[in-house]
Amino acid sequence: MKIIVIFILAFFLFLTVSPSVSQATAGGHSGGRSVHSSSRSGGGLRSYSGSRGGTLGTYTPHYYGGTRSPLGSLVSGLFFVGVAGFSILRKKIRVHQSNVAARQDFLAAIPGNNQKKQHLLQEVEMAFLTIQNAWNQSSLEAAKKFYTEKLYQTHLAILNEQREKGFANRTEKTQLQELSNYRLINPNSFSVQIYFTCLDYEEELATGRILAGSTSQKQAFLQTWYFDYDDSDQCWKADYIQPISLS
Repeated sequence: MKIIVIFILAFFLFLTVSPSVSQATAGGHSGGRSVHSSSRSGGGLRSYSGSRGGTLGTYTPHYYGGTRSPLGSLVSGLFFVGVAGFSILRKKIRVHQSNVAARQDFLAAIPGNNQKKQHLLQEVEMAFLTIQNAWNQSSLEAAKKFYTEKLYQTHLAILNEQREKGFANRTEKTQLQELSNYRLINPNSFSVQIYFTCLDYEEELATGRILAGSTSQKQAFLQTWYFDYDDSDQCWKADYIQPISLS
């Protein structure tokens, strides 16, 4: 449906910008006046401002030859739309095929049948979202069962240090976008890359003042999470988190 809409818009754009001359003077020559150029100025990335100026003089086109028939314009327009549409469609197909192949490779790397693979991914997603929410609340108790003791104590120390300094790191509206690059380390340990978005900012506890980050603009993050299997609890637990730069 989107491709059809693009075709239609491109077609009407072509008809709008294409020159259409219905008459020409004898011999194909006609006089005219020059066109004064317009000027534009732009602002920065966050705020935009612009102006247009200049006076458009009377313009008589110089045209040599016969007029373009409506049928010719239509055929040219359809050709243009067809080429542009085919290029867009081919690019989308390639991106889709690449994503499908990457997903298949990711699932193939995870041991077990399809049911076990899906169960593992659900465990990873649950652990990730629960830990993120607990971090946002500055209280890890609700997420303790998803932590190894080592990582739990590490995060607890960081939150306590932040509290002593009078601020908290908030990670709101977290959305897991993609899991990728599964790597089996040993039968009881694996790593996986997690790509996600969230609001990430620092808040002063006493006043609620925002010290850093944004409460309205989401940021994207890529991290490698390491999981260890806990025999006593019979589940996978987050053991180490390694950030990956997206710049």
